Amino acid sequence: MVGIAVTAFATGLLEALQLYMIVTLATGLASGNQEISLDVGPFDAGDLDRSTVLATSLLILVLLAALALINSVLTASLQTRSLNLARHNGLRAFVETTWQVQSREPEGRLQQVLSGWLAQIGVGSLQLTSGLTAGLSFLAYLLSAFLLSPLASLAVVGGVVLVALLLVPIIRRTRRLARKNIALNQHYASLVSQAVRMGREVKVFDVGDALYDDATAIADEAEEVGRRQRVLAKITPSAYQYAALLLIIVGLAALDSVERSDLGQVGAVVLLMVRSLSYGQKMMSCAQKLSEIGPVIERASQAIQSYERD
Repeated sequence: MVGIAVTAFATGLLEALQLYMIVTLATGLASGNQEISLDVGPFDAGDLDRSTVLATSLLILVLLAALALINSVLTASLQTRSLNLARHNGLRAFVETTWQVQSREPEGRLQQVLSGWLAQIGVGSLQLTSGLTAGLSFLAYLLSAFLLSPLASLAVVGGVVLVALLLVPIIRRTRRLARKNIALNQHYASLVSQAVRMGREVKVFDVGDALYDDATAIADEAEEVGRRQRVLAKITPSAYQYAALLLIIVGLAALDSVERSDLGQVGAVVLLMVRSLSYGQKMMSCAQKLSEIGPVIERASQAIQSYERD
């Protein structure tokens, strides 16, 4: 996890530096200047010729590719390792528990826990690391933008915090709906399993219609809950996107009312803010997905703990 965090933050800083160099280089080319001035807050590299800036940009690109490879390997290793470890622990807990507990285990539940529910741990670890990567990259971009324009950056940070607070109730609501949806689907699966296991009794006592009505009622309720859950999942990214555009406008207004920078400086600040907000959107997306799969992981954890307690 430390390696993922380090590579993510370093990637954010290098990306921000490269974007700044690209904007200033493009501005220099448009104005016909042979030398490019790189001045980022307290760090002043002086005037560099265009070939030096181009070579530095290519070097940064190579470093970014290497960091992306390292981050991908670490993330994939963490995802597969966490899933495998969870399956080992879950199976060991069931094998080492008492016969009384094993005999009470519903048919197919252990397979559902190990193959279905625990599979979400791998998905959850991927979303967690993706959110961590996006968060640290977001922080690196804001730090870079702060060096160029403190006021505009503070405006964006304040807006991001406000948007996150406004979206927290939606994420909590999604988590509650996901928990209810899991319970309904589990109830439905139990009714179907009961119909298969007690097929003869269903025919003898002529309760097929009643069983069908119960199962379809549960399925219809699960459909409605799932629909509301998906609507909220779709709303959250759009809400963040439009709020992010508003933040860009606010940041530009702050930049225009107080600071009078050159065109390259303004372009770099805008580009950094837009890119940082895209990482913020990814953070919100990861949080939304974690809220959906969190109840599944909770169910799997509770099932394993029930083996261990007994």
